[in-house]
Amino acid sequence: TMQDLWMMHGVVEVMTVDAALQIVRDHVAQTLAQLELAESDPQRLSDDELQAAKQVCLTVQALVSEDAWTVASRAARALLVGGDLNHMASFPVRVTAVTPTDLQRVARRWLANEPVIVVLKPQAATEGAH
Repeated sequence: TMQDLWMMHGVVEVMTVDAALQIVRDHVAQTLAQLELAESDPQRLSDDELQAAKQVCLTVQALVSEDAWTVASRAARALLVGGDLNHMASFPVRVTAVTPTDLQRVARRWLANEPVIVVLKPQAATEGAH
């Protein structure tokens, strides 16, 4: 199953793509390791760090929802795909309720395997020549 889609587009050198992929892989591995630490381990995700992350999520959501067009566009997309507008409205409550156990469960499911799949389209020899 497809879990998510991240794209780098434009004229991107293979070495740049490889470097970006390694950064993602390293960060994912570090996150997974931190989530698996024992509760008594001082390196484990602290309650303050989790609370700060929740605040960032809520702040970003609030900032991207400031204009009427964005809110209307999200609502229309939700309705078009059979979604529920209550899902949008309940976002703050759902984010606030996230626990370290939730993060572990989601990380194990979505991040434990290869987090990135790359598809490159080589530039044709005649492309870019002017």
